[in-house]
Amino acid sequence: MYKYVSSLSNTIIKHTILLQEKSKYRKEEQLFVIDGWKETKMAIENNFEIETIFFSEQVDIDDLISELSENRKATLNQNKLLKVAENVFEKISYRGNTSKVVSIAQAKSSTYNILDDIENPLFLVIDGVEKPGNLGAILRIADLQIFMLYFVPICTQIFLIQM
Repeated sequence: MYKYVSSLSNTIIKHTILLQEKSKYRKEEQLFVIDGWKETKMAIENNFEIETIFFSEQVDIDDLISELSENRKATLNQNKLLKVAENVFEKISYRGNTSKVVSIAQAKSSTYNILDDIENPLFLVIDGVEKPGNLGAILRIADLQIFMLYFVPICTQIFLIQM
């Protein structure tokens, strides 16, 4: 039914670990890792292109997919879903078995010309944030009541798992 990966030596598993550990690799590949079903579901609903969804042997992936709307289900094909052994899932998951799934998604472009939307006053410009946790705190305080976020290019990795 689903492809099964049982080895940490598998190419896709090594690729996933590199994406988690190497900022330069994430930038080159224009991919990032999502840890958890709730986060993966939000990415799918917000039109992120999902490359792969890994799930452990204990997870009923069909139940999770049934939570998606019909048009979102259509974007997932069997080739994107990989069942992995527990030891493999523990290695690629930041939060362990509580994650249910780990996904790889394509990063969206972050270029924006502020002059295109100058009439909207709800902008947040973030400069020099070095730690992902600080960025998370800023976003929680802003409570996403803003229209557009702008990150100065030398900033924290916004697609880094450790928040």
